Amino acid sequence: MLTPFLGGRELSNRELTGQINATALTSLVFLEKIDLSNNQLYGSIPVTMGNLPSLKELGLSRNFLKGSIPSSLGNLSSLVYLSLWCNMLSGQIPKELGNLSNLRVMNLAFNELTGQLPPELGRLGSLYALELSSNNLSGDLQGNCSHFTSDQLGWFGVGGNRLTGQIPRFIANWTQLYYLSLSGNDFEGELPLELLFNMSNLEYLYVSDVRSSAGFPFPKYANMTGITFLMIRNCSISGEIPPYIGDWSSLTYL
Repeated sequence: MLTPFLGGRELSNRELTGQINATALTSLVFLEKIDLSNNQLYGSIPVTMGNLPSLKELGLSRNFLKGSIPSSLGNLSSLVYLSLWCNMLSGQIPKELGNLSNLRVMNLAFNELTGQLPPELGRLGSLYALELSSNNLSGDLQGNCSHFTSDQLGWFGVGGNRLTGQIPRFIANWTQLYYLSLSGNDFEGELPLELLFNMSNLEYLYVSDVRSSAGFPFPKYANMTGITFLMIRNCSISGEIPPYIGDWSSLTYL
């Protein structure tokens, strides 16, 4: 069995195998960081991992962990960084993660998570990056993300899920956003390009597969001069490509 952290040493990228020792976690009350990323760990995330009051960083990405995300992780009141991406985690995202008031980064991408985005995540007032791409999440963003605040969110990724409904117009209120990935879902209805194209801090915009019986023209005006990567694929775009795109000197992928 594997002890998660020894003497302040990093334990990522060490070809470690086995399960995380749930018993060893109970005595590490002053531990501030666990990084076991890029190993070959299997089994589930121990429920006791939620009993570490000083923990600020938890990195378990790129392993073979299965089972659900323990709701007990919502007890980690000091947690700033949570990275569980690229495992085989299943079940729903625990609503208790909305209690992590100090959390800045949550990355749960490339798992097998299901269900809807918990509205409780909107309580994460310190959140800067939310990455949930490449899961099996469903439901709509309109009701589940409407409580996200606009003054700190810089990264929002939900591409490659099964989200439905319309792309909500309130995304344009996230004025600090520089990365937005909505591609590969089952969105339909209005595509608010006139709002997205006036998010001045956007550098990466991924949108695809928006079903609609009506075509979407490009907006007449745009304020997205810092855009680097722009993908609007299979979205029933109609009309001409606007000349202002030729003025986006930072654009590297269109």
